[in-house]
Formats: sequence, structure tokens, C-alpha cells
Amino acid sequence: MRVRYSTRWATRSLACIKRSGSWKSSIDSEAVATTEQRAVDLEVEIDRLKVDLGESERQLGELQEETDDLHHQLDDLQIN
Repeated sequence: MRVRYSTRWATRSLACIKRSGSWKSSIDSEAVATTEQRAVDLEVEIDRLKVDLGESERQLGELQEETDDLHHQLDDLQIN
């Protein structure tokens, strides 16, 4: 049967690769490369978020100053 043959062939191939040791080193190096790329991607994302946070804090400061000015103007209007 074709399915049985394919499964048997895959099992034998995997056993040969495992015996040779190249299977483990291939997976290990691939896992390391994937993990390293993910770390780089996360560092880039962190840097972007830091820039966004800095911009948000700057805008918050401007809005707080504007709000304070408006409160002072309102106080002045209520006094007069």
C-alpha cells in the first residue's frame, strides 16, 4: 500500500538522519537562528515603542500646560 510505504520510508529516513547526528544539529541551529531573529525583532519593537512613549509623554506635557492655562483663564473670568 502506498501510504504504508511512504510512512515506512519516512521512518527509515528519519532513523538514518538521527543516527548520523545531522538531524539534531540541523534542528538546533535552526532553532537558534529562529530565536535570535525573534530577539532582534523584539528589540526593534521595543525601540519603536520607546520612541512612541517619548512622543506621548511630550504631548501629555503640552496638554497639561494648555489645561493649566485654561484653568487660570477660567479662574480669571470667574473673578471678574
